Amino acid sequence: MDGYAEPAKLYKAFFNSQEDMDKLMATDHTTIGRLETHLSELVQLVVNHGTYHRRNLASMIRQQGYPSVPTDYIMYLYDRQAEN
Repeated sequence: MDGYAEPAKLYKAFFNSQEDMDKLMATDHTTIGRLETHLSELVQLVVNHGTYHRRNLASMIRQQGYPSVPTDYIMYLYDRQAEN
């Protein structure tokens, strides 16, 4: 079992426990301040932020002279399907 299995279970359990993805939530940022927004918008933030980091890593790999790797989530899904 890989190191992602347990966090992935917890992540999925959290969303399965949510009845209303459009409920208001509040979060505090250390420098920007308090934000009240919908849970669905925070989920979008997590997805987009992960994409940002994957692209940065791919760029750094290419700058070192190595071939780039696929960073699209759909490629991950295809790879995961092939493993099963």
